[in-house]
Amino acid sequence: MLIIIQSIFASVAMAFDGGLQSTGKGMGFETASTETTISERIGQYMGVAVSFLGVIFLCLAIYGGYLWMTAQGEEKKVAEAKDIIKRAVIGLIIVVSAYAITAFVGDFASGVTTPSA
Repeated sequence: MLIIIQSIFASVAMAFDGGLQSTGKGMGFETASTETTISERIGQYMGVAVSFLGVIFLCLAIYGGYLWMTAQGEEKKVAEAKDIIKRAVIGLIIVVSAYAITAFVGDFASGVTTPSA
């Protein structure tokens, strides 16, 4: 059953992609080059990693909120839930800051941004 569903989705995706390619060529658009540089590939991997860490943050926030809601007034459980949420937010801030610094330094080193005179 899963193999049939997978083959159906694959054929639909191939037909859709081919249709977009032919439509674009008919309108006069050239297809973009599929070659990527090493820096672009690293940027793609960093984007995937940051997205994955965002999902982990979301899971931790939901888990902390669940613990807090089911604590039933027990201070120990409430404190544990608050601690999980605080640590998740701090981790998210660190990851986003590291990503922003890396993106800025990478853009500056590659000459995308020009320093002011």
